[in-house]
Formats: sequence, structure tokens, C-alpha cells
Amino acid sequence: MNAEQKATLINQCLEKVAEAGVYVASITFDGAPVNIATSKKLGCKFDGDEIQSRFKHPTMATDVDIFFDPCHMLKLVRNCLGEKGCLVDGEDNLILWRFIEQLHDFQQKEQFHLANTLRSQHVNFRTQKMKVKLASQVFSKSVADALEFVKDQISLPQFHDAAATIKFIRIFDMLFDVLNSRNMLQVDYKKPISASNYEKVNNFLTEADQYIISIKTSRVNSSSILRSSRATGFLGFRICVRSLRNLFQKLISTENPRLRYLPMYKISQDHIELFFSSIRAHGGYNNNPSVRQFKSAYKKMLVHVQLKDNFRGNCIPLEHVTVLNNLSPIHNINLSTPRRRVLDVNPELTADQDAFDHDYLLKLGDLTEASSYIITYIAGYVVFYLQKRICCEECLNSLVSVTRDLDIFALIKVKDRGGLQYPSKDVIDVCSRAERILKPFIISSDKKFGLTLNFLEGSLLKSYLGNPIFSSLDEHILDQPAMDNHKNYLIKAIGHRYFNVRLYYLGKESVNQANSERHKNNKLTLFKGQ
Repeated sequence: MNAEQKATLINQCLEKVAEAGVYVASITFDGAPVNIATSKKLGCKFDGDEIQSRFKHPTMATDVDIFFDPCHMLKLVRNCLGEKGCLVDGEDNLILWRFIEQLHDFQQKEQFHLANTLRSQHVNFRTQKMKVKLASQVFSKSVADALEFVKDQISLPQFHDAAATIKFIRIFDMLFDVLNSRNMLQVDYKKPISASNYEKVNNFLTEADQYIISIKTSRVNSSSILRSSRATGFLGFRICVRSLRNLFQKLISTENPRLRYLPMYKISQDHIELFFSSIRAHGGYNNNPSVRQFKSAYKKMLVHVQLKDNFRGNCIPLEHVTVLNNLSPIHNINLSTPRRRVLDVNPELTADQDAFDHDYLLKLGDLTEASSYIITYIAGYVVFYLQKRICCEECLNSLVSVTRDLDIFALIKVKDRGGLQYPSKDVIDVCSRAERILKPFIISSDKKFGLTLNFLEGSLLKSYLGNPIFSSLDEHILDQPAMDNHKNYLIKAIGHRYFNVRLYYLGKESVNQANSERHKNNKLTLFKGQ
């Protein structure tokens, strides 16, 4: 359909839902050129520095705001930087994609990760352009922290000029957080906009808007990115900023507010994507269902035969949103009241049952300066894990450092938001020695067979025969059996958790198919096949 046909259908739809008593506050598009043209047909203006991102409702005395789906916009910004390779900010500093590639290469060489999820599929994204996760994980706080760490703390020369790229990543990460907010229990920019935090968020939105305006395609012609052929992603974020302010003014900042806060995730296209995924799932994940297949699947949903969310579609379900059906209970849905989250910690969990989600290591490497920082970071997690399972007060005190001013804690300080643990020197020593014990078995492939946790833990305990460790527990173990004292148990517990972490992710990486062509071939079959 062309823009005029789409605009006519949208107006007709707005009239119909208004007759049913539905108040429409906004409409969300993706970044297709026909959708931009449709918005202009409806009455929006996107030319120049001033943006009008709303149009008059055809039958009601209200305005309808336009949003360009933030997920699609983030992918377009990533694609622009990844394919052009270089952008220029307002201070004439270069924003370079190669810094992200160099960070990945550095982590591959070190065979550790600086507490981020950057992998080869994030750098070589061109065969998986539709995956929002890859774009959001590149433009994330963890990647910006890692770049800043190797630039300032380790002082690698290849990252000397990465400051502009770090700022670029941080601004789009926070902008995406604002436009993807869901839960009032979140903090900072992930928290939905309300009257209490609007001033702070609005100041950032102003800064981000001016930053996007200042971005240029190159130093040579000084042409704004908003006037280039790759402007859609950047323009889309500016439109979202303007529409977000409009929504706040008409839904919250009024005498009779309709909402107490704005959960911006509700205006994203994720819900329709998940609906389409459920339709496809009914036909065996058929990407092109016929009219009859679509009607059959939709009728089942209407009579409350809900199809479960899946994690293999274009987006991952972040909330459970049911399809409106004829058995839906009639009640008022209040988006203003946040749900309370209860944290249930089960002390009975074994090591194998524990879900550890810190994905920051790949393969083994030498204990270089960067490796030592990362091992210390993992040691902090080991302390956090053991604190929930050890009851002895003296042993617990020996796990935590009395000072946080040591240089070895540099990575922990970068990542700390108030909840990370600072391990003692003894814990760091045990984890470092465990890494050295594990290393030869990973490097030499013929030694991998028969490698067990019991063998590794036994080797770790043997390495401390005659070597001082946990000297603060020397008096504590006098009344305990020589082979069953708390010091031995503590070394074994630290080693057990550290080896579990390392072996789990080494195994995960060994089966990782980072360069899978499945997604690319699927699109070729759908759109270029006969």
C-alpha cells in the first residue's frame, strides 16, 4: 500500500475505535519509508530541526502522537555505524565502529570477557540484522564500561581515542532504556517516567536530542546525519523524544491524570511481533500463512486457546500479555500501580542448580593484567555465592576485603552499582591458582578427556600443602580435625564454584555457532527464492 492508502485506513480505524469508546494516545510504526510518508500525510512534519510528531484525531478533539519503534531505530543506528564505519560528533571527534571490533579482538586474545556479552555475532551482524538483541547488547552500558576500562585503566594505545565512541554508546543506551521502560522498581533511566523523575529524564532527552542533531557523516563535507540517506534511525529517536514529552503532558501532567507513570514498553511493536509469532507457531512456524491458516489460528485465540510465547521470533517476550478474547474478564487495568517483586532465595540450591548469568568469559588465557582484573571480578561473585551458604562468621569475614582501595579491584569499581562484593586477597589467590590449574587441560586438547571437578578440586587442595592461606583462620582451626578443618573446606568451596563457572562457559562456547547462516538462508528462501 502507498502512503495515502495507509493514512486513510488509519483514520478509519481511529473513527471506529472512537465509536467504541477507546481513547488512542499514540500510533507506533517501524522505519519503512512508506510509514514516514504516511505520517506526513496524517499531518506530521519531520523536515528541519523542528519536528511535529502529532496529528489531529479525525473525530475527537485530541492529538495522536507518532512513535517510531525504538527497537527498529536502534538497529538502524547500529547498521549505520557498522556499515559506514565512522561518524563525527559535534566536537569533531570520530565515532568509530573499529573500537567495538578491537574490543572483541582483545577479549578473544585474552580469552576472557570484561563483563559484557560482546561476541563475534555482534561484530558480524550483517547476516542477523533483524535481531534486536545484538544491537542492544552492542549499545549497552557494559560495552561502554569495557571500552573505558581498557582505555583508562589498562591504557591500551589502540583505544586512546575511544572517548567519543564511548559517549555515543552511552547516550543511545540510556535513550533506549527510557523508551523501553516497564517497571517502577527499576532505577535511573530504566524507570518509567513519572512526575517524580520527569525533570531528570527531560534534561537527558534534551541533551540526547541536541547530540543527535550534531552528528555528522564525515569531517569533509560536514553534512548532518539527519540529511543523509541513513537518517531514519536518528530521526526516529528524535521523533520518539518529542512524542514522549507530548504523552507526559496529556496523560500525566494534567489536573486529572490518566496515568501515574508511562511504561514506554507498552507502545513498542513487540506485542504485535509476538502476536504474529503466535500465528506462525500455529502453522508449524510457517512464515507465510494463508488466509485460511491465519483465520484458524486467530479464532483459537479468540476462544482463549492461548499459544505460548516463544523465544525464537524477532523479539523476546519481556512481559506476558494475553490476546483479547471473548473470555477475557471485565475489569479495570491500572497501569499506574507497580507490581511488587519478591526475591526468593533458596539456600538449599546446589552448585549445579544455581543459575549464573554473568557471561564474561570464553576460553582460557594467560594471567595478564586484564585477566587478573577479570579473575578478581569472578572472585567477587564467588564470595557473593558463598555468603548465602556459609554459616561460620569467622569464615565469612575472611572472604571479604577490609579495604576497597586496591588496584586489583579496578574492574569491580567500574561495574559496581552498590551490590558487588570485594573479595579478600586469599580468595583472589585461590581463584588465580584455580585458573592456572585449569589452564593446561584446556590448551592441550588431548588432556580434556576424564577432566572432573573432583580432580580439579583435589589438585587445588594439594597445591596449598605447606603454603600459607587464610592466615586469619589459623587459631579458628585449632580445635578442628586436620583434614576436615574450615580452611580446607573453604578452599574447596571457592575452587568448586570457580571451576563450575569456568567449565560451564567453556562448554557453552564449545557448542556456540556464532557464524550460523540459518537466519540469512531463511530470508533468502522467503524473499529471493522461487
